[in-house]
Amino acid sequence: MDIARSLRFPSRNPNWLFSLVVWALLMLGVVTAPLAIGYLVRVVRNVARGNEFLPSYADKIQLYGDGLRVWLAGAFFVLPIIAAILINEFCGNPLRDSDAGLLSFFAACGSAVLGQMLQSIYLAILVFLMPLIFLCVAYSPNWYAGFNFALMRRLLTNHVFDYVFMVLVAYAVSSLGSLGFFAFIIGAMITIPYVTFCVAHMYGSFLLQSLHEDDV
Repeated sequence: MDIARSLRFPSRNPNWLFSLVVWALLMLGVVTAPLAIGYLVRVVRNVARGNEFLPSYADKIQLYGDGLRVWLAGAFFVLPIIAAILINEFCGNPLRDSDAGLLSFFAACGSAVLGQMLQSIYLAILVFLMPLIFLCVAYSPNWYAGFNFALMRRLLTNHVFDYVFMVLVAYAVSSLGSLGFFAFIIGAMITIPYVTFCVAHMYGSFLLQSLHEDDV
């Protein structure tokens, strides 16, 4: 994977600044966010096909559909975390329960610690699962692509170490986007989309590497 090429990817388009601002504005709205997510899917798909330029925002219906497929799959896999937080909240905090016996108190504390550990493990799994959702939606037009574990396994076959490396680099690069907040909101509206497009290019490059070009 050519990381330097991915980092230069957004600026190779003559209208790259316009594309960044439009994407940032779309992400600000609840209704328009799927369009922005779908645009990232299109970037991944285009790069996997050998197209190194930022796509247009044309065909908004397809963009919205792709974005919804990613969003629904991502929301489904995040549900266990939300459920765990709600259960912990409604079941109460053992430190607040003054009527509980000592044994019950320690049992509740142990359950809370175990629950936190399981949540941390699941969050780590999600870190590596979310990019696969993007890759599957970019590759397959099926509505259930984000849940296609067979396709996920195919994408990872013989490329597990490359995938882990890509995800770690992608998250490291994504963290750089927050530097734009030092230039207030306007700066973040440039840096965050820029690094996000760089990450999308990494995903597309991995997809091109994992599957034969004629299959994409």
